[in-house]
Amino acid sequence: MSDASLKRAAALVSVALLLAACAATGERPPGEDPPPFRDALLTMASARAAVTPGTSTRTDVIAALGEGVAVRFDTGWEVRVYRDRRQDANTSPAELVVLFSPGGMAHKVRLKPAYALPPIKGQAMAD
Repeated sequence: MSDASLKRAAALVSVALLLAACAATGERPPGEDPPPFRDALLTMASARAAVTPGTSTRTDVIAALGEGVAVRFDTGWEVRVYRDRRQDANTSPAELVVLFSPGGMAHKVRLKPAYALPPIKGQAMAD
């Protein structure tokens, strides 16, 4: 294979991987979201109470709640997000957000309650 053919093949593979990644991030319909915590019966309020800033470590939180969605920053800080199941298409789900210091200690924890999304102009609200 020539260099041009290899470059063309690499570009095609890259585009295919990019498209596959975009397709894989599609949102699930309401009611099909996975539970936010390892224990499916754990509530957002109970999970919030399980995290104590300055005392709970990343390992403690992952053991108690599960992995969540991790966002790591170049500075060493990390955020773990636990998103509740959506009730319907017109509601933003509750979220528990835990900020960890570079040393792995819980620094802040916030619980965002679920709320109704504003209607999109020109679109009727779904039932």
